[in-house]
Amino acid sequence: MLNTIIFSKDRACQLEALLRTWTTNVRGVGNQGKTHIIWKASTPEFELGYQKLISFYPCSKLFNFIKEESFSEQVCELLETCNTATDLVMFLVDDIMFKEPWWLDKELEDLLVMSREIFCLSLRLSEHINYCYPTSSMVIKPSSYVLSGDYYPYNSLAEFEWKHGEGDWGYPMSLDGHVFRASFIRPIVFKLRKYFNNPNSLESVLSETCNRGVFDYLPKMLCYHFNSKIINIPANRVQTTCLNKHNDNLTPEELNKLFVELNQVVDTDKFFKIKNNSPHMNLPLVLHDDPRSDIMYQ
Repeated sequence: MLNTIIFSKDRACQLEALLRTWTTNVRGVGNQGKTHIIWKASTPEFELGYQKLISFYPCSKLFNFIKEESFSEQVCELLETCNTATDLVMFLVDDIMFKEPWWLDKELEDLLVMSREIFCLSLRLSEHINYCYPTSSMVIKPSSYVLSGDYYPYNSLAEFEWKHGEGDWGYPMSLDGHVFRASFIRPIVFKLRKYFNNPNSLESVLSETCNRGVFDYLPKMLCYHFNSKIINIPANRVQTTCLNKHNDNLTPEELNKLFVELNQVVDTDKFFKIKNNSPHMNLPLVLHDDPRSDIMYQ
């Protein structure tokens, strides 16, 4: 079973786009697991945004909304519920959208659970990724990149050795749509629980551990060859732990006001099946009236 943990702060409008594209694109085993959203609002206005979004999913069996109180403890509590013998874990952040249908079926789930050489499955990489947004640099996919006939030929998976990767190709500990075995990721997060208190510091300590060569025994990553499944639109920044690049398209305050007061949502259709050359794309967010604004859906 896939256990997904989504992190969100002050961005209910962007989170709405992620959840809407999740419900329309995620199928198979991936849509049968548990999806938890740990959310945080720094002002009463941002809290109104989350309350509105939560009202869209009354009694939802798909999404479990959890208000952040103690970040590291809540993450560990959610991981504690995973079955390390059979479960997978994926992390997401709220400025991501699904741009492709993603079908995680039982065969691929079993492969990821049982393999002892695959680090993770990446939903954000594919053969057309040749630019790293955080470092503003062109990259090439690893020379070890090959279509993975041994693993899953009819789903067009590719495999590569992440240690030889540049930029995003050599960054397996991303919280942007990487699927890990619960038996692998849970004890690592537990061990590091004293060293993180938000998503950025979590990813940082995981990556630092990875860079020390601790996980070199897992040489391979998988990705979808023809097109990645998700895209990250860094329209703004809501934290100061890492001064990540962003495009200042719309501030969290502006987006929240459009969402709460004017019933507007992000136009996700413009990103559907886009052939982005980077996991992060400096593209503007465009909003339109939400046709479901008076509909409660679940």
